[in-house]
Order: sequence, then structure tokens, then C-alpha cells
Amino acid sequence: MIKNYTKLAWRNFRKYPLFSFINVAGLAIGLTCVLLVVLFVKNELSFDSFHKKAPQLYSITTTLTDSNGATSTGNGSGQVQGPAFKEAIPEIIDYVRFWNVGGFNIIGEEKAFQVQGLFADSSFFRLFSFPLLYGSAASALTDPHSIVLSEQTAMKYFGRTDVVGKTLKIEEQGMQTLTVTAVAKDIPSNSSIRFDVVLPFRFLESFFKDGSWLNQYLSTFVLLHPQADAKKVEQKFAGIFQAKADKEIQEASQREDISTKLSFGLEPFTGMHLKEGAVQSDAGIYDGSLYTALYLLSGIAAFILLMACINFVNLSIAHSLQRAKEIGIRKVNGSNRWQIIGQFLIEAALLCTAAFVLAIVFSIMLLPAVNSFTGRHIELHLIKDATIWILVLGILAISVIMTGLYPAFVLSGFNAAEVLYGKQKTRAGRRWLGKSLVVFQFTLAIVFVTGSLIYYLQMSFIGKKELGYNPSGVINIKLPPQRSPDQLVPLFRTALTALPSVVQVAGFNSWGDNNVVKVNDKTIISHKVRGDEFYLPNLGIQLQQGRNFSPAFGADSARSVIVNETFVKQAGWNDPIGQQVKLLGEWQGDMNMTVVGVMKDYHYNSLKQKIGPEVLVMKDYEQLLVKTKQGRSAEALAAIERIYKKYLSDSPFQFSFIDDDIARQYRDDKHWQQIIAYVTILSVFICCLGLFGLSYLAARQRTKEIGIRKVLGAGMAGIAGLLSKDFLQLVIIAFLIASPLSYFVMNHWLESFAYRINISWWIFLAAGVIAVFIAMATICFQTLRAAMTNPVQSLRSE
Repeated sequence: MIKNYTKLAWRNFRKYPLFSFINVAGLAIGLTCVLLVVLFVKNELSFDSFHKKAPQLYSITTTLTDSNGATSTGNGSGQVQGPAFKEAIPEIIDYVRFWNVGGFNIIGEEKAFQVQGLFADSSFFRLFSFPLLYGSAASALTDPHSIVLSEQTAMKYFGRTDVVGKTLKIEEQGMQTLTVTAVAKDIPSNSSIRFDVVLPFRFLESFFKDGSWLNQYLSTFVLLHPQADAKKVEQKFAGIFQAKADKEIQEASQREDISTKLSFGLEPFTGMHLKEGAVQSDAGIYDGSLYTALYLLSGIAAFILLMACINFVNLSIAHSLQRAKEIGIRKVNGSNRWQIIGQFLIEAALLCTAAFVLAIVFSIMLLPAVNSFTGRHIELHLIKDATIWILVLGILAISVIMTGLYPAFVLSGFNAAEVLYGKQKTRAGRRWLGKSLVVFQFTLAIVFVTGSLIYYLQMSFIGKKELGYNPSGVINIKLPPQRSPDQLVPLFRTALTALPSVVQVAGFNSWGDNNVVKVNDKTIISHKVRGDEFYLPNLGIQLQQGRNFSPAFGADSARSVIVNETFVKQAGWNDPIGQQVKLLGEWQGDMNMTVVGVMKDYHYNSLKQKIGPEVLVMKDYEQLLVKTKQGRSAEALAAIERIYKKYLSDSPFQFSFIDDDIARQYRDDKHWQQIIAYVTILSVFICCLGLFGLSYLAARQRTKEIGIRKVLGAGMAGIAGLLSKDFLQLVIIAFLIASPLSYFVMNHWLESFAYRINISWWIFLAAGVIAVFIAMATICFQTLRAAMTNPVQSLRSE
């Protein structure tokens, strides 16, 4: 029976090649999208699953509550929480603290290497399952002057991996000689914790031991007993915090430091990678992909597959009258309804299988591009990955059901007598369903077209908006903090400004957004920048009042501050020059400063955030901002590197262009813009495939009517209009549904920007015109062909 059905299916494929091609092509595109998204989602959900103790590992979270009751939660903690909680709570078996301090300089005989490193407790390799090629997990980090290298770092530095017992020099608190105690296998691509080297936490404590409960700069994980209740463990934190930090809390409260209002919690290690805000360099957690993004990608892929399945269903129903006599004859010859259903399901299964084979080939071809786009290392293992086979077969089964079940029931329900006497007509309900599916398809396509337009306009707006400063041609050079940057800045300024391609050099360092500044009885959370007297002119930031920093005023380096316009507004000043502010939490302690100037507001963060208060102070520079002459940035960069190597031959040269730094702020939005553009093209292409097939069938089913109309004097334009009218109506209905839907979706996305475009009516009109043009262009060939056919041939064919 199956063999016979397969032969019949193959015969029908050859008899109707156009519909077979449209169905296979559409399904292959939809299945390729689904397969690639399934592989990506599977990879994201597999993050950190290789850690054997992952189900028992929890990150200590810190929740900050401000005076208005607003809360923010992160995975940062201090040095004291882990040891104190383990000592007081029996459910905690062990803990590990680690701090990602960014780059370390490993000094070789001929070359310096920049590596990413962590300071970590000796329990790090016991709690996390990072396999060691050489060395012992129990003792790798017990010696304060030990170091663990990744496999790649060992190869880069020594040229081999069996290097336990070897020594190397690392630039941290001066030049340190450390002994290699272990070599770890290269970190799996699905790890949210990444490192090139790991140094003992005891080494960090030798020069920076912090007993504060209020600081939040590193990550602490605790290992709970298998039967422990994380919620009950959390409840014990508050009492321990109150008992251990009571004096510190009271002192901070007297200063009205809002950061003292803290509470601690637990977050499961599994899933941290997917939560919002997962990218925390200090905590060592990298590259979070939000659950929302995974849901959105999955939804988009499902819609693309659904559109392809709609094509299949629509074409099968529209094609039903051409196969009606075949079904009637089979019924007369004894075939029952279930046998006919089986035949059509076999046809659907064969088409879906052919499409899936193509989808697998397309996916393998596209995976390198997907990996480059996402920064992942995704592979398609059909042979050794049972999960992939389950997913493949599941998607294939769903596709067969979606494409084959309804048409099979519709076609098998034809009355044999009516069919053979030529009385079978397409029922109104089936016509309504077919039209509804076309409307659904074009609604999705128009939503994607509108989304692409709005995305493009918003990103174009961001690219053209005045930032309040000029980043063009400015190079950011990182200085090694161990080398007295305050002395290096004048040295480099003298050498670099002598270059014909360099305009100006400024000392610079950014300290982020959450800096507490007191103004009388007000607390203002501010962005803080450290910059010298060349910082403002280097970036073209204008002074509104007062003066810039100047060597002529000796107190500037220690007691002067420049604030922005937003700071002045929040402080409520009418005459800001000479006002006093107190900077809390400085390394030197709280500092009283005098306002000497007011700079105009500029966008130091992305345009997703409103401009906030900012303070500019001098000293402690860790970076250089080098302004180059127009068109000579490459020349300047080469010369800067030569001078850098002259003075800092044992430190790696690290730089970035400010333009590139700004662009990175919108990297995810740019990625989504590309994704939506690709999805728009695919959705429109699938719609066109289906519409082409439907218009072909409509023209063939109305051959006799067209012939009669032409005999009675109908012109080509009238015939073309007659055949196009129904499809045009469906596209207009889809446009009316898609417009408010796309407005709601895209307006929600635009709300994430503090500075955004307004959604104008012409965007929806443009999307509608594009949809109508594409639809008419698709069916034009078939309508003109039908309209030009000789009526004698049309009537004879009937």
C-alpha cells in the first residue's frame, strides 16, 4: 500500500511540477529558518550545563533600593559575603569568589601578551568543571604566587602545554614572577565564565583586602546541599548582614549614602546567561542572550514556517478541482476515505522530507555565516546528537500534519457522483479559509516590511543625531595602570603632539554612572569622568559657564570640578560657579570640590538613555584620547604605536576608535535590524511563491469564463483587472490589519530609546504600497497571460 501511494505521489509531482516546486521551495526556506533557530536556542540553553555541580550552584545577588523605593538587582558582591554566609549557614557546603579585572600583561622575553584573567578562590576548579590538562584542581590556586593558564595561553607563551612548574612574569602591582601550577583545557564555547589565566584570590588579598559589606564588584557563588531550599537560605542572609555590618550601615546612613540600603539573595547558576543584564565584566559573566530574544527568534522562525505551510494548504485546496476526477475515480474503484487521506498524507510527507533534506543542506551552508553573525560556535551533528534527531523528526512530523492533514480531509470528502458529472464546486467555507490564510500571510509580511522601515529610520536617526561632541578621528589608547599614568600622560603628550597627523592629546578615564555626589541636603547620582585640561577641547565639548581646568590654578587637580547642565538643573542652582559639592566613595575618602565650570550636555551614553548628571574631575588617568587630523587616522595610529612601544615595550598596545565604541552600543540593535531585514525578504518571497501559484490556478479555473468575456468584447485591461481584483482586496485587508499591529510592536521597541523618531503615517502607507506592488507584480504574469490567450483555445480547452 505504501509503495503504491509513493508511486502515485511521484507521478503527481511530475504531473504538477510547478506546485511541487513552490511547496518544496517554501517549506525548505521555512524549515531552514526553524532548524537554524533551533540549533541556536539549543546552544544558548546548553550554556554552563557541562558543570557537574551546576544544579547546586547559586550566585549571591545584591539588591539596591533607593530613597524612592526603586530597586535594581545585580550579581555583584564584596569579599566578605561568601566566607561569612558559609560560616553561619550549614546548608552552604562551599563558596567561590572570582573577580574579572580585565586584562593582565604577561611579559615574555621578546613580546608582551594581553590576556583576560580572573582572581579566584582555591575552590574555583572544584566547584566549576573546567577540565585540567595538567595539574590538580585541589591545589592549583593554593599558593599565592601560582597561576593557571588556559591551553591556548600556554601555547601562546611557551609553545607547548606541559608547562607545570614553569615561571612567567605578569604585570600586576609591579612585576610579579608566578609559577604555573595547572593548565586548563580551552574554555567550551557554551561557557558564560571565560578566562585566559586564573590567579589566586590570596594574591589579590595581599594588596587589596576589603572588609566592607557595602561594596559590589566581584562575583560570589555558593554550593548548597542537594536537599537545601534556596529560599530558606536567602531568608537567613538579612540577619547575618545586620549582625555583621551594623556599625558600617550606621556610619553610611549618617552620610546619607543611598548605596547602604542593600539586601542579598540567591540566583541559580543555570539560566544566568539568559537573564537581562548578564554581561557583567567584573563578575566574569559574559554575553547574555535574553530569554525574550530567544522567544522572539523562535516566534519569527515559526511564522516563516507557518507561511510556507499556508502556501501548501492554500495551493492544495485551490488545486482540488483539478484533482477532483482522480479522487472520484478512486472512490468508484473502491477506495475509502481513509485510503485517500493516507495517499495525500504520503504526498505531503514526501514533499516535506524533500524540503527537509534541502533545509539541512542550506543550514550546513549557512552555519558559518550564522556563527560569524552571533559570535557562537554552533554545529549540526546529525549522527552523534540524538537530541537533534528528535528535534528534526518532531519538526518534520509537525510540518506533515500542518501541510497534509486539512487538505487530505477536504479532498477525500468530495462526492464521487458530483465529481464525475462535473458538478463539484469549491464550497464557500473553503474559499473563506483560503482567503483568510492569504490575508494572514500578507499581514505578517506587511508587519515585517513596516518593522524594517522603522528600524532603518531609527538607526539612521541615531547615526545622524548630534551627540554634543565630535568623536571623529579620536583614538582611545589604554595605558597600563601599574606604570604611573599621571607621569605617562605628559610624556606621551609631548611625543604625540609632535606628530604631523596628531592635533591634540588628553588624559582621560571614565568611572561609570553610579557615583554619589552630595549637594547640601541633596544626593545626585552622577556619571563621573576624569579628564585633564585638554579633555573638553579634544572632543569639542562646549563650556556654557565658568572656565576649563588650567595649570595656572594649582588646586584644580585636587579640588575643582566641572559639571554639566543636567547636574546644575538637579542641584537647583541659579549661579553654579563657586558652589560646593562632595564626592562620596573616592579612594582617598569623601572629597569636597568647588565647581569652576559648566559644560554643555552631551551624550556620554547611548541614545537609549537620557543625558544624566555628570561631573568632570582631574587626575588618575588610565587612557589617552588622541585627536587626529582629518583623513590621517591610519597614519597617526601607526606612528602612535611606534612611540608607545618605545616607552612601553613590555606592554601590549591597546586602542579603539571612539566612533567604533559608539557603534558597539547599538550592536544588538544593528543585529536585530539585519535579522528583520532578512526575515522580511523571506516572508515576502514565500508570499510571492504562494500568490504566484494561486493566480496560476485562478486563471486556469476561469479559462472558460475568460474566453466568453473576450468573445463578448472584454479587453485585456478588463480581464487583468477581473483576475487581480480578488487578490488586491485581500492585500488591502491585510494592510488594514497589519498597520495597527506593527504600530503597537514597533512603538514598544522605540520606547527603549530616550531619543527616538515619531512613527509617521507615511511609513504605513509606504509599506502598503510596497505590498500592493509586490502582489501585483507577482500575479501580473499570470493575469496578462490569461488575458492574451485566444478565446477559441480557451473555449476548446473546456
